[in-house]
Amino acid sequence: MKSEDLTIEMIAEKATLTARARTWSGWGVSTERFAADADGTVSVWDPIAGHYTTCHALSDSAERRIRKIAASM
Repeated sequence: MKSEDLTIEMIAEKATLTARARTWSGWGVSTERFAADADGTVSVWDPIAGHYTTCHALSDSAERRIRKIAASM
């Protein structure tokens, strides 16, 4: 992820950010909203359900990058 592809904010002990990643099975790379909880759980915004979900197809390395970015806040 490039730094110009990121926006980060804190909402209720949860770091939320926008970044490019492959989040859903069968989809390509796209810009999505992510949340990283204090316990390390990474969630993706599901626009259909209207909430963050842990049912995503993020790779382990993408989750590590999101956690690392969130921790640097």
